[in-house]
Amino acid sequence: MKKYLILVISIMISVVGFGQSNYQEVVYLKSGEIIKGVIIEEIPNKSIKIENSEGVIFEYRMNEIEKFGKEKLPSTVSKTNITKKGSGFIGITFGASIPTGYFSFQTNGMANLGYQLNGIEFGYLFSKHIGVSATVFVAENPIRIDSINPWRYGSLMIGPLFSLKIINKLTLAVKPMIGYSLSTVPDLRDGAEEASAVSYGVGANLRYNLNKHISLLLSSDYYYSEPSFKYYHFSQIITTFSIRVGAAYRL
Repeated sequence: MKKYLILVISIMISVVGFGQSNYQEVVYLKSGEIIKGVIIEEIPNKSIKIENSEGVIFEYRMNEIEKFGKEKLPSTVSKTNITKKGSGFIGITFGASIPTGYFSFQTNGMANLGYQLNGIEFGYLFSKHIGVSATVFVAENPIRIDSINPWRYGSLMIGPLFSLKIINKLTLAVKPMIGYSLSTVPDLRDGAEEASAVSYGVGANLRYNLNKHISLLLSSDYYYSEPSFKYYHFSQIITTFSIRVGAAYRL
């Protein structure tokens, strides 16, 4: 109770001071984020609302806030300016690639459990809940025939990002994606062959913020593409479900 009272008093002092000078409020969150802007509403012991220069309003509970502060505005920046650190991430994940559907059938793709490496996992929020995502990955699934090369494929994919903070340091994100893929069929008879195709996917990740700079990632994705191999005269539906772990740098 005493801590909340101190926070309320700090807000009141900040609001009054802001109207009389060229300063902006600074809100330090326990997650490591630093929010700068104008506090437009405060509910004692419950929450505050802060607005940026684009009119986007962010709301935070009191138990999410570490402390308040003020800083002088640059002469070229309006008083309603806000910069929000920790709105993005870029990382790397690695894990299992599980073939599904026709891709796993003995009479079709004959793919076994393999691996997937997402060399780039990127996300950035334009507002509290909506942003953009991108990923670049390579994967490999062994085939159920001895001495034959595995299926190999990779893709560059982009799409929207929908984010929801579950608890103070844990965030869930969902991302429908579309992209360009390159796949290599195993050497069935006369050598391997590559083919490109449009790829589709939907994924989700849990991001836990260890500190101001590093997050842990738990990611999963469903992937679909259907490359057409002209030399071997067939198309192959490639569908997989992957689950991966990794780390990210907070932007």
